[in-house]
Amino acid sequence: MRAHNSGTSWKNWKYTEARKKVNDDTRRLRKVRRLKSMLKSCRLCPRKCSVDITEGAKGFRLESMVSQVGDTLETEGDIARRGIIIRHLVLPGFIQNSIEVLKLIKKTLSTSVPLSIMSQYTPIPPMKDHPLLGRRVTRKEYESVINDALDMGFETVFTQDVDDRAFSPDFERDSPFTWS
Repeated sequence: MRAHNSGTSWKNWKYTEARKKVNDDTRRLRKVRRLKSMLKSCRLCPRKCSVDITEGAKGFRLESMVSQVGDTLETEGDIARRGIIIRHLVLPGFIQNSIEVLKLIKKTLSTSVPLSIMSQYTPIPPMKDHPLLGRRVTRKEYESVINDALDMGFETVFTQDVDDRAFSPDFERDSPFTWS
């Protein structure tokens, strides 16, 4: 409890404190509304695609990106120069989610868009006891997603090996991004 001026009655002090809280909450709410209005027609990046990113994943429109650069990936050697590639991380126990993502990409874009389907999920320590996310993706789970992508007709699918290497940076080491 805060100390209050002895010349102020307890009732007035409580009212004043409550009013301050309402004013603080009102200011916060105004800031949130202002930020949301700025993000409604996002112009944060040079593409100025006007995507409404306040809608979360549903508001993020890959269609806008594809309309700007096409549904292919142009490379020079091993370096991507222009285009799009959709990277998707397969999570253990959530294979059906990955399949739904692939269906959505096929339905809203095309099977020409290149996919990079990643198997590198590594559980962080707070997740070690989670029944699904406390482990790595199995080869069977990963191959199931890859096979579904190919069965759906995706033309370019980049894949990874499934193994036991941890892909979390160890900042205690001199080279934190050297995977073991």
